[in-house]
Amino acid sequence: RMPIPLSKTFSCPNMYVIHTMTPDCGRLEPKAEGETPSDPSYTVLGNQRVKLPQQTNLSSRVLASDGLYLLNNGKELLLWVGRGLRPDIVQSLFGLPSLDGIDSGLLRIVPTQGDNDFKTRLCNVLSGLRERKRCSPFQQLHVIKEGEPVEANFRAFLLD
Repeated sequence: RMPIPLSKTFSCPNMYVIHTMTPDCGRLEPKAEGETPSDPSYTVLGNQRVKLPQQTNLSSRVLASDGLYLLNNGKELLLWVGRGLRPDIVQSLFGLPSLDGIDSGLLRIVPTQGDNDFKTRLCNVLSGLRERKRCSPFQQLHVIKEGEPVEANFRAFLLD
């Protein structure tokens, strides 16, 4: 059994383009007292708001091998990592020069003191999306590498 608001997001998830986030995405901004986010490009995180990255169509045609995409189905967060993702992004998020030979089930994105700007902003986006779904259980982040068998779990939410 799934609550109605959660089932809506589950049946029509949102997918965000992460690798091309503009510098203002993921930044914490003060929220005006009593402000409710009517703008879907923002979400509220405590007494602050966070600008979300650009949404894209739920299509395999938009997935680029040098890309990083976040799918929010309301139940879990799925981060698709393309094979050709820039090494500096891989290093900044996972602390590794490459993901070759690494099981994606072992990959985590955990905020830590001294994180770089890109990782901090992604962690803010993740926290903001989780905050939206306070009525549901904690949304686990699953990292999915392009070409792995578990990629089918990600592609099951795409419309083509």
